[in-house]
Amino acid sequence: KIILTSYRPPTSNAEIKIYVRASNGEDFESIKSRNWIEMEAHDTTAYSSLANRRDFREFQYNFPAAVMTGLNDQGSTIFGYTNSVGTAFETFKQYQIKIGLQSDNSAIVPRVMDVRGIALQK
Repeated sequence: KIILTSYRPPTSNAEIKIYVRASNGEDFESIKSRNWIEMEAHDTTAYSSLANRRDFREFQYNFPAAVMTGLNDQGSTIFGYTNSVGTAFETFKQYQIKIGLQSDNSAIVPRVMDVRGIALQK
């Protein structure tokens, strides 16, 4: 789960995209060989005020269902992936986050105040 405190202006194509890649501790391949996964925004209808550029709001992003491969002991879904030689992994030890800020108007752009990443896997 990724949580951002950010300014998301209500203009056309002003978006904040979050990408994550993760790697299991026993995977011999580098995390750099993993593909970036675009996280899904929890609420895509929330925007900041166009009149108040300090109207920072909290936005939450989660892994898409397509990369959630199983269930843990508590019934929560688990992230999983398969490396290039076909070995399947259902947990991760390290992860990287990439933030993409997009806008059609260079004068009205999204901004990020802080980022929180919550990784709850063994």
